[in-house]
Amino acid sequence: MSRYTQRELRQIDEFANFWMTREDAETERCEHCAAEPGQTCRDPDTDEPVRYPAHWIRIKTSEQRKDQT
Repeated sequence: MSRYTQRELRQIDEFANFWMTREDAETERCEHCAAEPGQTCRDPDTDEPVRYPAHWIRIKTSEQRKDQT
């Protein structure tokens, strides 16, 4: 018997996916906000860090690069 409920396990899994996606995306430069590799994407209007893993174009680029290797 798990000490976590199914809902809690889903939340833990989603949190891990968030960070793995961000980590993968940060290997590439972002075409949308010009964040360099290793930097978090920022909102171009407010210069605040985004509240999601990265801009979609950066995620797509990193996934394509992973597929090539």
